[in-house]
Amino acid sequence: MAVNTTTFGGITSGRNPVVYSSSSPYTIFLLQALIVYFFSSLLNYPLQKLKQPRVIGEVIAGIILGPSVFGKIPHFTEKIFPKASIPGFTLVANIGIILFLFVIGLDVDLVFMKKNLKAALSVGIANMALPFALGCAISVGIYHEYRENDESLPHIKFTTYMVFVATAVCITALPVLARILRELGLQQDRVGTIVLSAGIFNDLVGWILLALSVTLANADNSVNVVYILLLTAGWFLTILFPIKYLLHKYLKNWTNEVREGPNHTTLTLVFGLVFISAFFTDIIGVHPIFGAFMVGLIIPRDYGFVEKFVEKIDGLISAVFIPLYFALAGQSVDLGKLNSGKDWGYIIGLCSLAFIGKVIGGLFASKATGLYWRESLAVGVLMSCKGIVEIVVITVGLSAQILNEKTYSMFIVMALVTTFLTTPLTRLVYTDSYRESILAEQVSDKKKHERTSSSSVSNNDSMDISPEEIVREASTENITPPESPTKTNQDKTTEP
Repeated sequence: MAVNTTTFGGITSGRNPVVYSSSSPYTIFLLQALIVYFFSSLLNYPLQKLKQPRVIGEVIAGIILGPSVFGKIPHFTEKIFPKASIPGFTLVANIGIILFLFVIGLDVDLVFMKKNLKAALSVGIANMALPFALGCAISVGIYHEYRENDESLPHIKFTTYMVFVATAVCITALPVLARILRELGLQQDRVGTIVLSAGIFNDLVGWILLALSVTLANADNSVNVVYILLLTAGWFLTILFPIKYLLHKYLKNWTNEVREGPNHTTLTLVFGLVFISAFFTDIIGVHPIFGAFMVGLIIPRDYGFVEKFVEKIDGLISAVFIPLYFALAGQSVDLGKLNSGKDWGYIIGLCSLAFIGKVIGGLFASKATGLYWRESLAVGVLMSCKGIVEIVVITVGLSAQILNEKTYSMFIVMALVTTFLTTPLTRLVYTDSYRESILAEQVSDKKKHERTSSSSVSNNDSMDISPEEIVREASTENITPPESPTKTNQDKTTEP
């Protein structure tokens, strides 16, 4: 019997490298990855000039490679992205997003949020409540128009759909937000402090709401929902207390790596925890990204350990895995299906409600904390950023069969538009000249306060000094001391 050697001999044996082979699926995967990296880099170059986050270019690259653009080229999809190769591509992309959610957990500084708890709660709650309510309102029309009678997907209750849509409308992308603040130099600004504190709170609540949506969608009945929620809460408490205690004990007392930075053994241990937690949250009916996020929350923050940890892993995750995930997300977008005025009407409505709700909520809540109107407006604009987190939320909704392909495409367009607007609108509202004037005013007020304080202190001190001390100090400085009241009265009585 003849043996087929083309798989092992390669193109010299007549093998076609763009034909998927189950015995060597990595060949077509490597080609797919190279194409994704090329288009992502090509699009990111001009977008970086506009101070836009990389996620926009990566998603647009996926849209170009999907059915909206290159998919219309005859045989392109069946040759370069054949259906048989998608499971392998999806597997690598999802490993990347699990690791990325772990990094997002590392970015959530609960200590920083506690220090600015008042601003985090007031701005965070108001900034989520209003767009959440608006999302609930628009979900009524979207559900009845696109989801209720969709026989290609399993039936879903309106309340589950409503919670998901409202979550997608009200969420803020903490990683992109932190990057924008850094690029604009707002980390130490009071606007930046409030935005970051509220963003951390928003991020935590957003993931909880998303987990609830996925749980409701996956559960067959209300009893299963309760079981899933109890298991999730129990696992989170297990992560937060005994596992956190043992991990901190190991890193601080047994190895002292908190000061020195993680070594190979620690990286293996932590990633083991990430995958265990992701595996557990997946098998109980919640998405594995939530388990990875939980582990990120318990990594020690002492001595810059988190920064050292992120330095070791962030480059690989951001450069290798994340472009694949967001390109895959973009490939699921089919703009050709958005072929009616009603579709684009809902897209405009989603963009408007998501943006206006976040801006107004942040504006008035920030004003209540003592910021000026333009500072408060800048907070609202910054909190409207969707970015990476929004894409993850929408993609989870698609995989959980909450969204169909048409509504998924609508939400992707909304995420790209709102993310793109964040940086230029922030620069327009919160200009460098305005920031400098605010800073000068703050410095002037501080100096006035210091002068007032020093004046009151000196007056109090002079009242406590005895006449003898005044005479002594004046004699040393060749200054004529004021006469004591007793001596003055005596001189007046002896005058002729």
